[in-house]
Amino acid sequence: TDVEDLHRWMRKSCLLHPLFEEVPLADLKDDPCIAAIESDTEEGMKVKRMGQPCYTCVFRRKSDLPVD
Repeated sequence: TDVEDLHRWMRKSCLLHPLFEEVPLADLKDDPCIAAIESDTEEGMKVKRMGQPCYTCVFRRKSDLPVD
């Protein structure tokens, strides 16, 4: 997103959720999907054209937790 407040809210919400874990952006530096999202989508192209920053975060679902 190019909206910093939205990015912070979404990231915080995912960080607080017990089923998700953040993927470090360093792990995704060569991921073509991230590059495509930031530059090849209509929204990504608009943000780039306007010279706005793009705020990125990626989360994955944690493995199933053991049942006691």
